[in-house]
Amino acid sequence: MTTIISVPPTLVERVGPLATALPPAIARLPETGITYPFDRVPPQRMGFGAALVEAVTSSRIEGIDVSVTQAALAILQPRYALVTDAGRAVAANFHAVTDALAGVARYDDHRAAHDRLMKGQHTPAFAGFRETFVRVGDHVAPAPRRVWELMVDLAEFTSSHQSTVVNAALAHAQFETIHPYADGNGRIGRALLVGALGAPVSPWLLMERPSYYDALRDYRLGDAGPLVELVAAAADHGFDINEETDDCQPDLDGLSEEALDVVARLHERPVGTRRRMVPAGSKRLSAGFSELIAREQVVAVSDDCGLDTVYAYLPVVLTWLRLAPTGRVQTHYSGKWKREIRV
Repeated sequence: MTTIISVPPTLVERVGPLATALPPAIARLPETGITYPFDRVPPQRMGFGAALVEAVTSSRIEGIDVSVTQAALAILQPRYALVTDAGRAVAANFHAVTDALAGVARYDDHRAAHDRLMKGQHTPAFAGFRETFVRVGDHVAPAPRRVWELMVDLAEFTSSHQSTVVNAALAHAQFETIHPYADGNGRIGRALLVGALGAPVSPWLLMERPSYYDALRDYRLGDAGPLVELVAAAADHGFDINEETDDCQPDLDGLSEEALDVVARLHERPVGTRRRMVPAGSKRLSAGFSELIAREQVVAVSDDCGLDTVYAYLPVVLTWLRLAPTGRVQTHYSGKWKREIRV
């Protein structure tokens, strides 16, 4: 049963021939008093893996689909020749997520993060608040002249209300309703939601994409309940992802000291070329790296390019792969992971 959390419904404003949305101001909405158990949990740490899973799945919601290894390579070795444009776009999304987690991107100051997102996908002309009308499905976003005042109201809402799941969901829905940019609204909006919650939300929202879009529509009709419940479920799932990406336990039995030293390095850099994963001049670490290849804990994820072949450390990368759904109903990775993790 959905708990109905009412908000004023979005109205319609005719601007010339267009019937555009006119969202209500929310800065003075009263607190709902509804809380969830994790509202009282101190902010959790989101490590590299959780932020990467968030960026990959948030991008997939928008139709940008790359492997977790391509995304990691684009973040860790952005100038490498095998990095694709789609990989760079996901890397830019990753930086938007980390900006939000660090408090650099907030509801009152997110334009720099959006600019970087647009430059990452080679569309810098879309940076800055939009000056055109935008339609998303059956939703015609507010007229451009309304965007600034609505964003000021949203920033006031987030600064004056408690940091709860309910308020994070309301802020996210209002942001997506305003649609302040010509492109990138979904990814920046979800990054800000992650910053508010401290957990990745897009893996769950990707799996529940039709419900996510329906819940945003319900919000515009005056019922925020479905979206709040969806965001709560996404956060709950995201907290598990935080723990799993931080608590990777590889099989260390029988490894030499050289290989164990390499494993410690690979947790920090689990994807890349051999020369970036271990120092070129260290015969000791090079021997440890070769041992991990022989044990199939490190595998090539690109064509053979000699010293520029890209490798992945499987205990970490397969954890990312399992936690980053492809958008299909179910995926089993046994027997097909070699294809799914190629850059």
